[in-house]
Amino acid sequence: MKEISEKFCKGHHIIYLLIFIISCTAEKDNNLGMIIDDAYINLPLKGQMISVGYFKLSNNSSETKVVNKIFCQDLNASLHTSYLNSEGMLTMKPIKDILIERNSAIIFQPGSHHVMISGLKSSLELGSVLECNLIIDKTKELTIAFALK
Repeated sequence: MKEISEKFCKGHHIIYLLIFIISCTAEKDNNLGMIIDDAYINLPLKGQMISVGYFKLSNNSSETKVVNKIFCQDLNASLHTSYLNSEGMLTMKPIKDILIERNSAIIFQPGSHHVMISGLKSSLELGSVLECNLIIDKTKELTIAFALK
């Protein structure tokens, strides 16, 4: 009976470990009902101190949320969007107050919404993580951990 009990417990530890690993693949703030997936920044070119950040932001709450701005300690960060101007050239402009409807998502990706980050240190390397905070509904913060690719 003791062998059966030990095997049963060992099997459950594996299940709990898998649940833990899966839950760590996305950042979630349970108070906001928002999830950040696949947050990354391209490693700046040598000698450059600016880069672009991308991620998916899901609003799983029952209310519309507003992303007001982003800030990263000791860096300049701002939300931007890309669009085609009247001459057909792709250009970008700063944005704020991005509405995310309830039970929907917005993807920050090349050619669309993105985060411009300047003031990066040359010591950054692949695999480093840069933490920033999104300001939601003017008073709440949601931490976003950008992996450097």
